[in-house]
Amino acid sequence: MAAALLLITVFAGTHLGAMALFGSLISLWNTNQSLRSRLRRYAAVAPIFPASMALGVWVGPVPWLAISTEALVIFLMAVGYHVFIVGPGPGPIHLFYACAVGTYLGGSTDIGGPIVAVTAVSTVLTAVLSLSDLLVRGHHSERQAVTAARGAVHAFLHAAAEEGESPRHHEQRIHRLRHTATAAVDHAAAVLSSARSQRVRPSRIRQQLGQELHTLDGLLGTGALAQDYPGAAAHLGNAPHPDPLGQPSARYLLRRTFGRDPVRLPILVGLRCASAGLAAGTLALALHVGHAYWAVLSATIVLHGGLDRNSTTLRAAHRLTGTLMGVLVISAIEPLQPPAAVQIAVIIVSVWGMNLFLPRNYALAATFITMMTLQANVAITSVDATPHLVGQRVLATLIGVAAALVVLVCTGRRMPHRTARRQLTRTLRATTEVLDHAAAGRSFTEDGRKARRDLRFELLACADLLPRLSADDAYLTHCQEISQAVQRQAHAALAAGWHAQPDQLDTTARSEEIRSLLDRLPKQRTHPFM
Repeated sequence: MAAALLLITVFAGTHLGAMALFGSLISLWNTNQSLRSRLRRYAAVAPIFPASMALGVWVGPVPWLAISTEALVIFLMAVGYHVFIVGPGPGPIHLFYACAVGTYLGGSTDIGGPIVAVTAVSTVLTAVLSLSDLLVRGHHSERQAVTAARGAVHAFLHAAAEEGESPRHHEQRIHRLRHTATAAVDHAAAVLSSARSQRVRPSRIRQQLGQELHTLDGLLGTGALAQDYPGAAAHLGNAPHPDPLGQPSARYLLRRTFGRDPVRLPILVGLRCASAGLAAGTLALALHVGHAYWAVLSATIVLHGGLDRNSTTLRAAHRLTGTLMGVLVISAIEPLQPPAAVQIAVIIVSVWGMNLFLPRNYALAATFITMMTLQANVAITSVDATPHLVGQRVLATLIGVAAALVVLVCTGRRMPHRTARRQLTRTLRATTEVLDHAAAGRSFTEDGRKARRDLRFELLACADLLPRLSADDAYLTHCQEISQAVQRQAHAALAAGWHAQPDQLDTTARSEEIRSLLDRLPKQRTHPFM
């Protein structure tokens, strides 16, 4: 990001170079993935940055149209992101950030067109610079993922062989380490799967890593088999389909949100972001805030992660605190009338601070984000206007945070309960399918492999999603026993695939337990406020 900013500033000047910031955000995508995966993701995401900016510039001269367009783009990008992006990522805000900024540039300045060009150049340049790192380090991402999987699997196996603690604590520890190992193997499988083309023979290093991951998957499977089916023999090392499982298909992910037993959390997140953004932008326009898009972004930044109410409220407080701190820093710097080089240096330091503190402390990260964006705005605004600019920033942030909290309180009261039931139902049905394949000796056929892949995905989603849902609905805390039972059944089904004699599997008893769990799932309740 810093290199792209510097290079574009050298050729385009500070006035336009500071706006290269918005295209350089692409460097935050797929940071822990392979070269091929990042190429594919960049090819899909890169056109969105300048196109989003161009759309904002186009509708910017008509304020009410600009706010409505922002809300629509926010909804589409938030839903699309939460449907298709599997695993940790930068969040959907990068996909509509440029559109919001573009509405201001198109409505209040005459440099909207050049900024679109700068955004496009910055996006491509940053992508090339980011990929060059992987060209130098070779198979770094694949090695790192397999190393993490190796450590997690061996930690599970060592713990499973240990004794000396109470049975209950030992079981909880084994379950936790087993889940961690499953997640690590699943992530490594996704990295390796995305790193190679099915039509091209993999390199020697990738073959070695793939074989090691297959061995680790087998060790995890046989270790789990010993836990769930004591005395059962496993066919470690001779499974006929050694390829990594990888991620679910796009079709599966679409059906998951819009098909049978849909987990509609992406739609709720999209509606919340769009509603809060529209309300914040409208209020900012009514109050004649000069940068209404700041209110829109403040609202959506709080909500776009789809966190529970407590975490989202804390995020809102951090956002407000960070904004105030960032405004104070810029207010102290700008009266000194720093030269252009210092302004660019502030942006670069802010980029570094944002990336350093985002996973650690959001209030400090928000401080650097505010410094970064405010300094970029100051670069295209006269110094005399800076006190007015920072005042508008504080007011817009207050409006955005207030709108986000109101929307958060007023929406989605029934969603935790519905989503928990649907997620558990999907996990149990996927468990039944994997058990059927295991009993028929088809675990390592193409259909069996897909069933295991989808169950792993639902299992990991279940472990990630249900604690957040429970934080929003106290009733769901009483369903933790059911949730743990569902996860145990799913793990047992995955372990069954490694059974050397599948005809000896007692699938009837397992199926009865699954049906019993389906009957015990939380029933739909009517919330007193809805």
